Amino acid sequence: MTDVAIGAWLFDLDGHIRIRPRGDDSLGPIARRVNRVATLNGGAAFNDFGYSASDMTLTLQWQPRDRSQSDRMARIFQVHSLVRVCQGNEVWLAVPERYTPAFDRATASFLVREKLA
Repeated sequence: MTDVAIGAWLFDLDGHIRIRPRGDDSLGPIARRVNRVATLNGGAAFNDFGYSASDMTLTLQWQPRDRSQSDRMARIFQVHSLVRVCQGNEVWLAVPERYTPAFDRATASFLVREKLA
């Protein structure tokens, strides 16, 4: 599993962190924006609005190295409304949704706004 870098969208000296996920992180399901409506003749009408990266939720789990790493992630969630999340060759602009600090397994989830690369 490659490291994940999380950084504030706006400049902040303390607004970045690098973590090593445990391997059970998730990019969420890949789904199309489609719905089905029953018609009066017993059939169905479909509205397909395609795929959007903004339907993804990034969920990361890792073991914090120390208290300062956990505090840094908490600060990012408290202060920043937009962050860059980078893993491998992919970069997303995301909104921090939820952070659950723990000594053995911290969890963070991000709502993707758009895929940058």
